[in-house]
This record gives sequence, C-alpha cells and structure tokens, in this order.
Amino acid sequence: MKISKKTRNDILLFFSLLVIAVIILIAASIGRKEGSYAEIYIDGELYGVYSLNEEMTVDIGDTNRAVIKDGCIYMESAECPDKTCMKRGRISKVGESIVCLPNRVTITIINSKEKGNDVVIG
Repeated sequence: MKISKKTRNDILLFFSLLVIAVIILIAASIGRKEGSYAEIYIDGELYGVYSLNEEMTVDIGDTNRAVIKDGCIYMESAECPDKTCMKRGRISKVGESIVCLPNRVTITIINSKEKGNDVVIG
C-alpha cells in the first residue's frame, strides 16, 4: 500500500508538533523551583502558611485535611462528592495548587512566608 504525499506530510506535521510539545513540557518542569511554604485559603481568606520542611497534618476547617510530608503537601481527606482535590496528588513546586471547589479550599506553593513574595529565604 502506497501512502500519499499529503498523508505522509500530515503524519510528519503531527509528530513534529508532538516533539515540540514534549520539549516545552520538559523545559517548563525543569524551570520550576521547589517551594518552601504552602498557603492555605478558605473562601479566599488566608487560613494559614505552613512550612514544607515540617511534617504535620492540617485540619482545614471542618471539611478537609492536608498532610505535609517529605517536602510535599497533599489532600488526605475531603468532604466533597468528587474528591478531585485528593486525586491531585503531592505538590511541592512554586506555583502548583490543589483546589477543592465545593469546600472553597485552595493550597498554593510559595517560596517565602510573606504573602505575595516569592523570594527564596535563606
């Protein structure tokens, strides 16, 4: 079976775009820094800022529980129907977030304990 020139060019274009996408994803993940703190918000209000270097369990209101372990934070339990926030897994890099929409809980990784400042402490 002979492949037409048009089909061959389409296949070449598809794989070229795929390679470019993989390179961009790798470059983006390499450029991210490990965070030092996790900011937790409930309904847009700052609930607390926690060091990723201290292992602990954080009860977030009456609905969620987060665990900080091995320099990462993850949602251990949530009283919401879909549990998407628990499926997010562990986060540790600056800018990563876990969001529980039904309970209006947001966890974001930052570098500095001062709000809005991503300067590395140390």
